[in-house]
Amino acid sequence: KQFLPAKGVSNMKQNEKEARCPQQVAGQRRHGPATPPRGAGYETPLVGNQSTAKPGGPSAGALAVARKTQDPKGPAAGEGTKPQAPQNAEANADTMGEKKGLRRLPFERPDKATVIHLRVNSKLELVVPDAGQKEAAKGASRFKKRQNAPHGRESKAHPAHPQNRGETAEKKASGKTPSRQETLARQRQKSVRRKRGHRRAGLYVLRTLGAVGLVLGMVLVLLFGAVTIVCTGPFPTAKELFVVSVNETSAVKFLSRIYFTRDEVEEILERNAILVPDEVTDTTRPFPFAEQTASDEIEIVEVLGSTYKGKMMIVHDPSRMQLATLPTFGNEVRGKRIEEFVADAGAVAGINAGGFADEGGVGKGGMPLGLVIHEGQITSGHADTECNLIGFDEDNRLVVGMMSGRQALEMGVRDAVHFEPTLIVNGKPAEVSGTGGGLNPRTVIGQRADGTVLLLVIDGRQPHSVGATLQDCLQEMLHFGAVNAANLDGGSSSMMVYEGEVINVCASLNGSRTQPAAWLVV
Repeated sequence: KQFLPAKGVSNMKQNEKEARCPQQVAGQRRHGPATPPRGAGYETPLVGNQSTAKPGGPSAGALAVARKTQDPKGPAAGEGTKPQAPQNAEANADTMGEKKGLRRLPFERPDKATVIHLRVNSKLELVVPDAGQKEAAKGASRFKKRQNAPHGRESKAHPAHPQNRGETAEKKASGKTPSRQETLARQRQKSVRRKRGHRRAGLYVLRTLGAVGLVLGMVLVLLFGAVTIVCTGPFPTAKELFVVSVNETSAVKFLSRIYFTRDEVEEILERNAILVPDEVTDTTRPFPFAEQTASDEIEIVEVLGSTYKGKMMIVHDPSRMQLATLPTFGNEVRGKRIEEFVADAGAVAGINAGGFADEGGVGKGGMPLGLVIHEGQITSGHADTECNLIGFDEDNRLVVGMMSGRQALEMGVRDAVHFEPTLIVNGKPAEVSGTGGGLNPRTVIGQRADGTVLLLVIDGRQPHSVGATLQDCLQEMLHFGAVNAANLDGGSSSMMVYEGEVINVCASLNGSRTQPAAWLVV
């Protein structure tokens, strides 16, 4: 930065100076030059010579200002009496600027048609604002930051990485930028804390699994002890009830073999059974409901017993009963859940039907046992096969009893499945020996004399309902006025669906079982 004397200042008229600042001129005459405030300068405009201006810079005349220095020791001898210059260097510089005509010098940039005012500060230096230099400085700063950055934004070491945002906040709060060694140390500490957290989580999971295993082990021990007491203790009724109950299942039949031999088990089962009658439903009797208009009403009634809880569905119109089956049967065919049967047929309600192959309790539910008659055709089994059938004929009468497929078709049976035992035939209940079966979930179908269909489903193997025996089911059917009734598949297959919802408690831990057929209320 350089100052040159402005041309024409020494030849300016005195009256112009007095007109511009009369007080300062008067002060110079009386007391010497006045000291302007610190940091102030003169701003009298003076247009410089622009003939020598170079492209992109100010004119030569605008920058033609000379730096004038004053002897700090004072005037030389013999020069006359002149006012003594002030001792303050800055004030001296400002005074010299006033005396020599140093003022703000406007000039025009060739590249931009704007006027820039140069200002003389207290140190006799020209202050030239240049926006281009500021932008260049900012760009250089950003470039320097990028060059000094150790890694890219995707790196975990970069401050912008989400993992280091906490450290960035700490840096801003403290106002200090940690070194790379400090950053690496913090990252190592975080890694150590993370590993410790994972180790604690693993220990917590192991402890939880250990506690659960211990509880299950204790429960198994208690159950084994209770079963041992029942089977070996002086409780014959409880012993026989346990043997019959587990033998009606498909998964835990082996429990009875632990304490009893095969012959002993067979003997217990014979003492607690239903004596199946030799009769078959008499289809020649007239049906009273045929002369009346059947109601479309469906009732759901709660059924309670000493060891069981269930629901009785009362369907007043027997013509609404239909059998839904799989299109094909086989051991490798997957069956359908009762909910699926109901939804596919657009039915109002549904229950499970006959039995199916379920070896070890893990069958796919695609192969029915015995005969299946659907819409007047035998779809599973042989016509000469004799078994206990449960179905409806063309007059919507419930037909139960031991018969062959050929006999069933001759009787006009349209839909039927196989299961046993029969509980009531032509108003006569079956004979019950002992408990008549174990405590298990049950499904029973029956019909009143007026044609009303009774569908009974009892929960079992639950805290609120242990289950019912076949004798309990027989008594419930007699209580609701059934003249024909038979037992359907039970256990984990027992299921009742009404209006798209399961209204009983399934005994299976995996939910509703897949089955080959279902009785529907359309």
